[in-house]
Amino acid sequence: MAHRPIRMAIIVRVGVVLACAGGALAPQGARAATAGVTALVAVASCAGHVFVVHTYGHSGISVLDAARGGVLRRDPVAGVSNAVAVDGRTGRVFATATGDHFAGHVSVLDAMSGRIVRTVPVGTAPFALAVDTRTGRVFVANTGNLGRGGAVSVLDARTGAVRGAVALRGTPVALAVDERTQRAFVVEQGGSFLPKGAGDSVTLLNTRNGAIVRTIPVGAYPVAAAVDAQSGRIFVANFEANSVSVLDARSGRVLRTVAVGINPLMTAVDERTGRAFVVNQGDDTVSVLDGRTGTVMRIIAVGKRPSALAVDGQTGRVFVADQVDHDVSMLDAASGRLLRTITP
Repeated sequence: MAHRPIRMAIIVRVGVVLACAGGALAPQGARAATAGVTALVAVASCAGHVFVVHTYGHSGISVLDAARGGVLRRDPVAGVSNAVAVDGRTGRVFATATGDHFAGHVSVLDAMSGRIVRTVPVGTAPFALAVDTRTGRVFVANTGNLGRGGAVSVLDARTGAVRGAVALRGTPVALAVDERTQRAFVVEQGGSFLPKGAGDSVTLLNTRNGAIVRTIPVGAYPVAAAVDAQSGRIFVANFEANSVSVLDARSGRVLRTVAVGINPLMTAVDERTGRAFVVNQGDDTVSVLDGRTGTVMRIIAVGKRPSALAVDGQTGRVFVADQVDHDVSMLDAASGRLLRTITP
């Protein structure tokens, strides 16, 4: 049986092309040694920056130049970092972390300067997050305490204030937002220790009022989700099933199940080309899917135990982070060619 991932999911809203306020960063002259496991990647297209969150060991955030790949800045983060997402409308980057006794917080960064501007306490063990720029809300998945199910905390994107929380039966490990349908898709994992009715599934939330719309069963051990707003599709990576479930964004219905590589851990979408990228941690590859048909177009070899990816629709680049060498592979989204390898 495959080893279940330490980092189960990364939630990224990428490719937002909006102006950011603040000063630009200059590249660092020296490259410091990597501390912690590189696991999380998000692209702030509005600033031309890539934010890489290092989990475990010495947690922190590195800021890269999206076009050239150079390291611009590094900052430590208290606790174990878990997820990162970008709000292109406000020019803010949100990163979750868990401290002592599973107390969680969200660090709010300025996308242009890369600096942390505030830290907001949030629920127990925050593990994933996603931004809805239309409603100005940030959705944070709190895995909760063992055997009690989890919850989704709702934050104000501008102030960071917690507006409320939605209780769930399962353990939420991933989030994706479709602003067109006003839905948040919460990936939940089941288990015998959880409340009755909890299973491997995706729960649809109304992003305006937080109400649960419905829950849809998916493949074994789902770990990540990504939205293609152009095609109205949701791509859910099923780690143990070695597959991706393709859902209709409006109805939540499973349209098809696509076989990919071994242990798919992360998905991201390039909405300009309609392609979905899937990180397969078990065989060190990225599967490229046609977003409309679900056909696997190509398979790309990357670093050892890839754990995260993000797409920059502006530059046509795909960034893939690995857990062994702690590198980030920069790929060309159209050809799949490896352009360079970056050590944050």
